[in-house]
Amino acid sequence: MGLSRGDEGSATMGDEPNPFMPRRDAGSENPYVTYAQRMAGTDEATGGGPAGGGHGFAKPPLWSPWYGIGFGSAIVRCFRKTFIFHGRASRGEYWWIWLFGVIVAAATGIAAYGIGSAIGLNGDGDTFSDTPLYDFVSNAVMVAQIILFLPNLSLSIRRLHDENLRGWWVILPTVLSVGAFVVSLAVVIISSLAGGDSAADGMQTIVVTVLTLIVLSLLSFLVSVVLMIMPSDPRGVRFDRMPTPTSASENPPVPRSSQPSRQPIRQPVQPSSRQPQPKA
Repeated sequence: MGLSRGDEGSATMGDEPNPFMPRRDAGSENPYVTYAQRMAGTDEATGGGPAGGGHGFAKPPLWSPWYGIGFGSAIVRCFRKTFIFHGRASRGEYWWIWLFGVIVAAATGIAAYGIGSAIGLNGDGDTFSDTPLYDFVSNAVMVAQIILFLPNLSLSIRRLHDENLRGWWVILPTVLSVGAFVVSLAVVIISSLAGGDSAADGMQTIVVTVLTLIVLSLLSFLVSVVLMIMPSDPRGVRFDRMPTPTSASENPPVPRSSQPSRQPIRQPVQPSSRQPQPKA
């Protein structure tokens, strides 16, 4: 079997392509692009920009996950699907919004600090956390987090659906965070009931409480990261709800009487060209 060069310039071995030669189109196709995204018949094509992953596929419909999404498109898509808890979301959709949340929190804190200082809120004290300026900044950041809470919640559930997991898994990191607070409170209560009045006992209680909070908080964060970074599972398509093209109210059924009757067309009988044969 000889080695020849095909018409497209790729090395071939006879009639079959050489498996040891790289294909020309290798790396030009995103393996995470779904069939629904390829076949999405929309006029708004991305044209190979960062929002479309650089592969020129059409923009996927809103009910479908968008693999290879860009930062701006992820923000718009997240807020448009704030109240949608079914369907799926890609890893890009989730982590771009995670970065957006960090940017919003930092920008809100800086802006609130500047506004608070401009209106004369006092930021001087033994610790900054005990000043009115700190309360103003923390309240502003809290308001921003409350605004982003529901979009993040629905997005997290859709990300779990993309991994073929139920949305209830989203409460696991929250349970660990609440558990950290409960365990710390229990340590303080048990220590006070034990009657430890010395400074050493008080310091020991503080150390145990802080360590418990740190360990469970880190565990909650790690669980959240693991749940949201897992790869897509094609079986998660069971969580999709494809919209029907038309509803029954838009296209009412045509009454039977108004439907044209389909009668079979009768072909005219052609006269026979055979002449009768005389009897012998």
